[in-house]
Amino acid sequence: LHNYIPTAPHMAGPRDARALDEEVSDDEPETLEKFVQEQKKKLPFPIRRPLTFNILVLIVYVAVGIAVLMRWESWAFSTAAYVIVQIVTTIGYGDVTANNFEAKYFMIVYVFVGTALVANVMNDLFNLVVERGDELLRKQLR
Repeated sequence: LHNYIPTAPHMAGPRDARALDEEVSDDEPETLEKFVQEQKKKLPFPIRRPLTFNILVLIVYVAVGIAVLMRWESWAFSTAAYVIVQIVTTIGYGDVTANNFEAKYFMIVYVFVGTALVANVMNDLFNLVVERGDELLRKQLR
């Protein structure tokens, strides 16, 4: 009776534990690492590369802002870009302002959304720096 090896996992005895230990190889962490990398490749681009995605969104956002101001205010590209960069970076000199009623309301919404987008990019940058520092520290402690 003591030679009986149960087959159900919850009924496994010491003999089964030894068999499992023998089956586990030394390259298990390497296999797990490969599995994690494969799973990361399956994730959508915004989740896999949030910093790159957020920078692309910010570039498109700035381009749309410049296009809108060029159209509604009849500004040159350089003037529209100057105003948009002031707004996105929250400098806001105020020397060039929108005169058109629609453009003023557009700018109100644009300021809030732009500030959130820039904050998101900055957050991703800081997270990247912290993660890299954490990796370096872990390597040094090994």
